[in-house]
Amino acid sequence: MLNFLLRISLCFSFYMPYCPCLDAGGDNISVTKGVVSRVEPTQYVHGATQLMAIQIDAAINPGNSGGPAIMGNKVAGVAFQNLSGAENIGYIIPVPVIKHFIAGIEESGKYMGFCSMGLSCQPTENVQLRNHFKMQPHMTGVLVSKINPLSDAYGVLKKDDIILEFDGVPIANDGTVPFRNRERITFDHLVSMKKPNETALVKVLRNGEEHAFTITLQPVLMDDINAGYERLAELQVKKVNGIEIKNLKHLCQLVENCSRESLRIDLDDDRVVALNYESARIATSRILERHRIPSRMSIDLLSEQNSLLMDSAE
Repeated sequence: MLNFLLRISLCFSFYMPYCPCLDAGGDNISVTKGVVSRVEPTQYVHGATQLMAIQIDAAINPGNSGGPAIMGNKVAGVAFQNLSGAENIGYIIPVPVIKHFIAGIEESGKYMGFCSMGLSCQPTENVQLRNHFKMQPHMTGVLVSKINPLSDAYGVLKKDDIILEFDGVPIANDGTVPFRNRERITFDHLVSMKKPNETALVKVLRNGEEHAFTITLQPVLMDDINAGYERLAELQVKKVNGIEIKNLKHLCQLVENCSRESLRIDLDDDRVVALNYESARIATSRILERHRIPSRMSIDLLSEQNSLLMDSAE
């Protein structure tokens, strides 16, 4: 999985021509030279996810994002974002992430996303914490503090489990795994490089006993109806078909009683989601079944909707 890109020395320089893009500051194609500062998982601003990235000391300005980063005569990655408020700090997408993306397109004909276990984990670097969870002196791992109910790990792993290994790779008490040479990286990288619907063998410590579980990894709530909206995350719903939302109950009423062909949802940051209403209703049952979600809404809202339907029938 790791290629020449992830084995380069940190003292190597990158020559990064951003052709055919034209960045700010001139009209001709420009070339920027940079040095690798670090390689680690980084928050992808446009993807609302954390994946492997290479930090460089070359400026990335509007216009050159998406251009190739070249080392020698080979493409080493794609320039894609900078660090706001800092000087000469940019990031490029490394080859393994690009290959993972392309492989998904070639195999399925559409973007499949990057996998996540849907967990929140806590380091176990404190000796007393490890003793409390009955970890032996030779054991290392991370403590499961929260599990997303929509993830495939839900119902398999439990809160207070200690994840010892992922696919046979031991996890350190700080949540890292061996990387290149003597470097270490968070074990989330191993998860993100798995393909959707692939399985992972997870070794855990539960109540002092070791267990091994097989988990199927896949992006959460993916469906053809919402393709292209994967980047929208943690955004507040502001309006539905132009009507400002008062509360969750009001949102439910507007969606359930929509009489238009198209359902428009306005979010924070001036983002917009538009769905064909009937197609979305049909897709709802498919999504619920695929992701083992018991209901499309909470019990109180569902009861109220059923009461309204009974009243209208009378």
